[in-house]
Amino acid sequence: MPIGLKTKFKNTKDQVKGSFWQFSGTIIFILLIGLTGYTSSISKKNTTSYLKTPAVGDIYEYRLDSGYYSTMVLKRITRDSLYMALNYYEMPKQSRLYNIDKEKNYRQEIYGFSKEEIKSMKNSGTILNIKRP
Repeated sequence: MPIGLKTKFKNTKDQVKGSFWQFSGTIIFILLIGLTGYTSSISKKNTTSYLKTPAVGDIYEYRLDSGYYSTMVLKRITRDSLYMALNYYEMPKQSRLYNIDKEKNYRQEIYGFSKEEIKSMKNSGTILNIKRP
């Protein structure tokens, strides 16, 4: 590159500064990652709390042996057992469970689980999340 062109390029480069807005996409991306991490930690804390103190109406998201996902709703609580109504439907992705979480999709039959069995299912990764409406 000719010397005159190099000098002109260097002078122009020194005069032009990047604006703040040039980095706004990166800043937004970093904030979204932080927000995702924060909401994930809150969800884990809530799930742990809901597991210790269950309430009628809690929705348990779980993974089936087939690799699909479904939900069950807590209908009744006794001293040592939880009684759940299972959902008729399954979804291939956990993120789509909101599509089947409707009152009309739950069975009339109620299935009982001991509280220890539910804790074991949570520890083994079968139960993924607990939501409280």
